[in-house]
Amino acid sequence: DFLNNLVMLIKVKTLTGKEIEIDIEPTDKVERIKERTHFLWEADERRENGAGLQGTRRIRASSRFGSTRRKTLNKSLLLLNQATTSQPFPALLSISVMSYQLYRNTTLGHTLRETLDELMQMQLLTPALALKVLLQFDRSINNALNTRVKTRLNFKADKLNTYRFCDNVWTFMLNDVEFKEVSELAKVDRVKIVACDAKSALTTRFDD
Repeated sequence: DFLNNLVMLIKVKTLTGKEIEIDIEPTDKVERIKERTHFLWEADERRENGAGLQGTRRIRASSRFGSTRRKTLNKSLLLLNQATTSQPFPALLSISVMSYQLYRNTTLGHTLRETLDELMQMQLLTPALALKVLLQFDRSINNALNTRVKTRLNFKADKLNTYRFCDNVWTFMLNDVEFKEVSELAKVDRVKIVACDAKSALTTRFDD
């Protein structure tokens, strides 16, 4: 019982020279520690980049949440809620190993991360809870794309510019691409395709 109540504090120095403190519990898994470190690191960089606007951002936070930011955040939270309505809140800690993080770089993902960062700056959200939301976002959007998206597209490219295979992930850069869906046709000058293996997803559970 004594060991289970111990909490270790580690410090990570960011690129801006600041030190971030992270509390580690005996039940924490390595992947969760890495996720928390990465998330806090990025949050520090975003705060540093917008340091001159912090006061203005906090004053305008309520109005910004009432515009497009609020709509996009609501979509994110709706996606999370729909994936967990049949499960209690602790299910947020059930994370799929195959839940890729690449969707954090989408407009939806960027908006969610910026919003979480603002909530932390306003001390309305703890870093640990913000990380849980991001992890659940990874899991939910991967699941939603796998089960809800039924649309199929055909495409062809005049040129395969570059391709790369690393860590079981394919990356293709295509030039002059045509996308076709039934009678609709769209042309794009340049397209980047990231293809990840979504088969045999293993599930692990992080303890509280």
